[in-house]
Amino acid sequence: MDGTGSGVSGRWGDPPADGGADASSGESAGGGRPGPRGWVVLTITAVVVLALVAGGFAIDRFVLDDDTTQVVEAVATTVDEEIDVEPVAVSATRLFTRTTESGVEIRVNESDDAMMFGTGFEMEGVPDWCVAASSVSAMALTADAVSQTQLPRSKAAPPTPAVAFGLGGIIEEAPLALVVVQVDDTVTRARLTHPSGAIDTMEPVDGLVALAVAVPIPEQEDQNGLPMFDPWSGIASQLAVEVLHRNGDAERLTNQDLMNGIPMWSDPECMGSVEGTMPMPEVPDLELPRPGAEQPLDPAAERTRVEAAFVALYSDIGDKDTLFRYVDDASGLDLAMVGIMREYGEAYRSMEPEILEMVFFSPIEASFVYTTGLDPFGDGFTGQLQSFGRARLIDGEWRITRSTVCQDMERIGVQCTI
Repeated sequence: MDGTGSGVSGRWGDPPADGGADASSGESAGGGRPGPRGWVVLTITAVVVLALVAGGFAIDRFVLDDDTTQVVEAVATTVDEEIDVEPVAVSATRLFTRTTESGVEIRVNESDDAMMFGTGFEMEGVPDWCVAASSVSAMALTADAVSQTQLPRSKAAPPTPAVAFGLGGIIEEAPLALVVVQVDDTVTRARLTHPSGAIDTMEPVDGLVALAVAVPIPEQEDQNGLPMFDPWSGIASQLAVEVLHRNGDAERLTNQDLMNGIPMWSDPECMGSVEGTMPMPEVPDLELPRPGAEQPLDPAAERTRVEAAFVALYSDIGDKDTLFRYVDDASGLDLAMVGIMREYGEAYRSMEPEILEMVFFSPIEASFVYTTGLDPFGDGFTGQLQSFGRARLIDGEWRITRSTVCQDMERIGVQCTI
């Protein structure tokens, strides 16, 4: 296929109402793209001059004699014959260049440096799609911005598309989003869309798709009225990547897919833990301490009330009102949860909270063992882990403790004070 194509299958739905079509217009022979602004050229030129001057001193001292400059060439380096070194290509190979209908130029190159992103796991018995074979680099250019990203290309196409995401132009207030996707031979077309109406589509070229759209700067406040500190995540959460298969089925990649990285980095099968060399670990059972001397008048009824509060909280934990209703001290948790839901919203909305065991230390305090099903990294194990939780009776209502909620935030690396 040649990376060209016009419409998008009707199974994808109607195009944006504002007519922001951005279908690919085929390969470009180069040229015709507006050049960068003058101040950008001057800035880059100055940097290059400084780099050349610095490079001169790095080679050796300048010898000044009657306004003449001498530079001693650097000593050549060699590799001992006994050292086994696999050389890489001196320069990358241009796979294709295309220009979108909105004027974004995209260049895609490939090099044989499979170790660009570090040494792979090299687990025995893993499929070829878990092993990197080369490095693909892509660059998108407009008159105002440049965006680039890299994708380690696996020996075989992964079972789900592998996506690398790049975003440039934030400083220039002209965001330019770029994605590179490795797909299998069942995919006939892919597209990238943004709520602003920006859209780009293309057919795969040798199992690769490179899409780019220019998007507006996000609002300074998010939907909750909170400051937008991270435009990168804000724009990433708005993008949608979809692929159309030969049989007509459409597959939509979530924001979580963009954040998780490519399958060879995130799929447990590539670590040998699913039908591979390493068995799935057993989930340990937790044991509660003995109940307190004083118990509620009706322990069974109070347990039902605690369970109701727990399920209500974890079923809608991203909602500010829910947090302040069911947590004994939710101050600040609502702010942290905004960022968590932006990156891990799908995982948190998919939780299946359940209390397994419960004891009452007193008529107003309960301890319980619970699971949430929270599996933010898709390892098939984390969601089964058991945790200790606590609840307190405050003003006649059972509330889950702040420490219980904090320990679930820490699963994705967010810490909160207790």
